[in-house]
Amino acid sequence: MDGDAQSLVTWMNFKAMRDPHFYCIFSVDKEGRLANVFWRDGQSLTDYNAFGEVLIFDSSEKCNIYGKPLAVFVGCNNHRATVLFGYALLVDETKETYDWVVTCFLTSMHGKKPISVITNSDDAICNVVTNLIPRAGHRLCAWHVGKNVCQHLKDVDTQRHFFHLIFAGLTIEEWEMAWQYVVAMNRLENNEWVTSMYNKRERWAEAFFRDHFFGGICSTQRCDRMHRNLEEGIDRYMKLYEVLPRMEKTIERIRNQVLQDDYRSQNYDPVYGSHMRCLQEEIGKRFTHDIFLLIKEQINFESKFVIGPRSVHPKTGASLISLMQYGKPERRWIVSYQPDESNPTLVCSCKLFESDGIPCCHIFAVMKFEMLTTFPESLVNKRWTKEATVKTAISSSGLVSNMSVQIARYGELMAQCAKICHIASYSEEGYNEIREALSQLTIRSQKYSGESEFENGVLSQSQPMNLTHHLEEARAFEFFAGYEKSKNAALDSQFTGLPDFFQNFRPFPNV
Repeated sequence: MDGDAQSLVTWMNFKAMRDPHFYCIFSVDKEGRLANVFWRDGQSLTDYNAFGEVLIFDSSEKCNIYGKPLAVFVGCNNHRATVLFGYALLVDETKETYDWVVTCFLTSMHGKKPISVITNSDDAICNVVTNLIPRAGHRLCAWHVGKNVCQHLKDVDTQRHFFHLIFAGLTIEEWEMAWQYVVAMNRLENNEWVTSMYNKRERWAEAFFRDHFFGGICSTQRCDRMHRNLEEGIDRYMKLYEVLPRMEKTIERIRNQVLQDDYRSQNYDPVYGSHMRCLQEEIGKRFTHDIFLLIKEQINFESKFVIGPRSVHPKTGASLISLMQYGKPERRWIVSYQPDESNPTLVCSCKLFESDGIPCCHIFAVMKFEMLTTFPESLVNKRWTKEATVKTAISSSGLVSNMSVQIARYGELMAQCAKICHIASYSEEGYNEIREALSQLTIRSQKYSGESEFENGVLSQSQPMNLTHHLEEARAFEFFAGYEKSKNAALDSQFTGLPDFFQNFRPFPNV
């Protein structure tokens, strides 16, 4: 390898020395030149263990002198902020390369696979996801699908109809009927692009994802934003040893913002409304501020619904309560309510809780009708709570049987140390005092380091460094709860040129 590649390997080794959970792997071509490199640090592993249900993967930017594409694996934390799971510099964008990098990613995460994956429509990426993560729900980026609609269908009314098929919360049977109607009405029977979209409808139409958790994410815009953040201070003429430290600073800045979000949620109360206030206060104590605001919108929208007839499920005995929207009696939903003194169960036909982890306004309407003043545990999705990261006390034996627990401890301690160091750095006195205290803690912590790395699920004394190399062998949906038109200015700018109708569906998350 040349000097630049060797500098990259040296930098990776330095990272591995500082971070016991750092992981890096690279491949070389037949001439011995650096081909692909994937890496992630311990914080990424901690974040993935806590928030890795939904994985967003994209590779589109070339930010170095060699023209290597930068691939990023990202997700969404309990504040709905973007978290980085890993990144890679690739030699090209072929199926073989994507197969290599996704395999490396899953290996670095100890085989844990996401339940949902969002990618662009690149056939190479789609085939790799299908082969390596076959059980995951795989969705194509809704933003790119919408962009293709505008490119292939020029009539504005036809575009509006097609956007309805992308985002509307229909059952599969209702969607198939709507498709036939739209195709016939717009005379699209012989349109090759429309036919091809129908053949892969299970990857882009909301109707096929209603019962699958995606956390409110339906695009790869988080990857695009992460690419833009990582590009700050980087140009195409920089070498690898210049690029990586700058990317590291960007990641630190992003993670510092997460610490601020954690501090805000832990130490400040949100603003509660008067409507169903007892529930709002309980929700505000358990969920982060960003999630509380989403749930609060559902509570406020609850007043637009009217309780209709009710029946009893013949097998479970649960009450089936129908609701209709005031002024729009044709819009109906059914909520299944199973009474229980300690933990009642409520399930709505809109499936918002199943797909986003957020209780819908129909459920809150039934809770008010049934006079429930305590928020049921069955409606708490723990990945949105303030305590989403596992916190477990050190066992008396000093042994850990679950690797994710140890990793979560490591992440929690790192976060606490970061806060202390940040505050102490503002003064000479604070710097000296905390530096001395950390030195003493370092000495005291040695008694816990008898077993430092995992082996077969239990801590063991030694484990080889993860830095290895291998030779390269072959080259809107519409919110069922009734979200109104997005007021997100950043979103509006991203969709410049798309019909206004597109804005009336699910807003994409902020990143």
